[in-house]
Amino acid sequence: MVEASVIRLELKRCRDAVHRTADGVVCLEREKMGLETAMKERREEIRLHVEMLRQQMKNVDMERHSLNAQLQDRVSRVDKLKKR
Repeated sequence: MVEASVIRLELKRCRDAVHRTADGVVCLEREKMGLETAMKERREEIRLHVEMLRQQMKNVDMERHSLNAQLQDRVSRVDKLKKR
């Protein structure tokens, strides 16, 4: 009788330990999924930001090219005026 009670208590203690461990694992898995989702979202934000920066660089480069062409045109006009 006492032995059966001791075994039941031991079984209850083991079940509680297993449940605590399982709950801990579930919490960690949820946290992992949340972190993975946050990482995916952040990667997408970074990708979009990099794309925007590339577009800005392209626009600035085009503007620089245009300004450089205008400068060369004005320099050539000045040279023509000087030669007259």
